[in-house]
Amino acid sequence: MLIYIAGPYEGKLFATPMYYAKAGPEFRRVFIAQNVKKALQVADSVIRLGCVPFVPHLWHEMSKQFSHTRQAWLNLGLQALQHCQAVIRIPGVSEGAEQEVQRAQTLHIPVFNSEDLLPFAEFVRKQKGDMRDQQHKRFMQDLQASPLFFPWRYANKEENCE
Repeated sequence: MLIYIAGPYEGKLFATPMYYAKAGPEFRRVFIAQNVKKALQVADSVIRLGCVPFVPHLWHEMSKQFSHTRQAWLNLGLQALQHCQAVIRIPGVSEGAEQEVQRAQTLHIPVFNSEDLLPFAEFVRKQKGDMRDQQHKRFMQDLQASPLFFPWRYANKEENCE
């Protein structure tokens, strides 16, 4: 399962947009480092549950070398979100994360809070159980259709067994 991690990137977890606008570049670097660290902690929890985290926060390394607009990065994340089975929202002020949550809700993708991952763990358990059931059903259907399962079904009826 691919799980999207949505949360603040540049802003302080408790900061208002006005506070952030007054913060200097040095504070912004600190905010980004803290937010990336939090996103990676959530991603680690996702990995421990046997899922694959999608962490757009990690694009900060690319953004240092490639000067795309903030909206371009956000659009890229929104495109990737369509392939995810769930979203985990890290609390904090973030217009981008709010857009990601709205898109997830539009696509009927469940959104979970990073502060309480028990509902998410239950969701994963159920999804994996459903996937195993579907895989088992497909396997049994394929096996039953196979000559290995009922070889006499596929034996040449005209052959004379002596």
